[in-house]
Amino acid sequence: MVIALLVFYLAFFTKQPVKERAARLMKIGIAAVYSLILSLIVWGPIAVLAMSQKLMRPNPQTLYADPQSLFTWLNQSLANKGIGLILLLVLIFGGFFIKRVPPIGRYAYFSSLVTLFVLSNLFPWNLIHHIPLLNGIEAIQSGHRIIPVLVMFIAAFGSYLLATQFNRRTIGVSALVIVASLCLINSFDYSAMYSMNVATDQNPYDNQFNRTSQPELTYKATPTHQIPRSNLNLQNYKVNNQDYQNQFPTDNGSGRTDYLPVTAGKHIDDLANKVTILNGQRFEIATASLHPGNNSLAYQLTVPMKEGTRLDLPFVHYAGMNYTVKFNGKTIQKPATSNRGTFKLTIPQTVKQAKISIQSRGVKFNGLFTALSIVGWLGLLGLGLVRKYRKRINLS
Repeated sequence: MVIALLVFYLAFFTKQPVKERAARLMKIGIAAVYSLILSLIVWGPIAVLAMSQKLMRPNPQTLYADPQSLFTWLNQSLANKGIGLILLLVLIFGGFFIKRVPPIGRYAYFSSLVTLFVLSNLFPWNLIHHIPLLNGIEAIQSGHRIIPVLVMFIAAFGSYLLATQFNRRTIGVSALVIVASLCLINSFDYSAMYSMNVATDQNPYDNQFNRTSQPELTYKATPTHQIPRSNLNLQNYKVNNQDYQNQFPTDNGSGRTDYLPVTAGKHIDDLANKVTILNGQRFEIATASLHPGNNSLAYQLTVPMKEGTRLDLPFVHYAGMNYTVKFNGKTIQKPATSNRGTFKLTIPQTVKQAKISIQSRGVKFNGLFTALSIVGWLGLLGLGLVRKYRKRINLS
């Protein structure tokens, strides 16, 4: 993505007057830094988790195995690796106004068409996938990772289109805002995030073990056997809501192990089968004893436990994430991390049964990231209003 951005900006530089390039380069740098601040609420938590521990990454795929039909690309939202409804309208109808856009805008539009063609199954990947250079970049985990480049080109073209087609036209701008707002609201129905959350609420325990007969719905944990996908439900071993899904959205198959801490990934069998260790003794937690909630998971254990013994729960402990752990309503301060990368508790009192809850409080510094992003957006809005006010004064 960084390389694509560099190519993007360098190509645009060739269209600028030589005397203006230094000033434009400085403005691009300021815009880049400011964009990072605006999006800090998104990439900040991901950066914290990625820097706090070594995470498992998706396996590389051959580039020619990923291209899909144009309908598939255009029917998926940005949350699910597609371009979204608003940019789709810009891509389709923007071509009618191509002559009214500056040369740079046209360059961006045609670049988006080329990128979309290359990512689709219309491109003859089967003829060139063996080229060594292409084999060397398969670490990007297939072609859909290049979708942001397509989005970047369309967004650039859309900016020029709005600046030329709707410049100083109050009615046109108002209509555009209304249509864009309706598209934005409607786009939530196309969101992969939306469908995942609904599916989770409606069917928190997917115990269809007969699905192991479908290879694509299983994860090959070891060379000798496979784990049923139903055992790999997110709520079985990590927070099953926004705190996890907003960072690393996964919904099926082997993706459920993507971005697990490497330490925990080595014990995927234990996690999938809900294996708990009490004072060295192993046992499996029954599905009925699990109670997922909003960014939380509660265990109802009917197992005698003595004070001072150690309980290793099959719940991944992400470094960099804030948690609140309670044992029969009493908060446990600073729970430890086991050698499985899971929560390890010291039993505070002797009991015959216990309710243990783990509540995720979000990534560390999440409040700071949110505040900086909000201040950045407010500052951008204020700057726009000030410039508009000054422009009116100058005209008067």
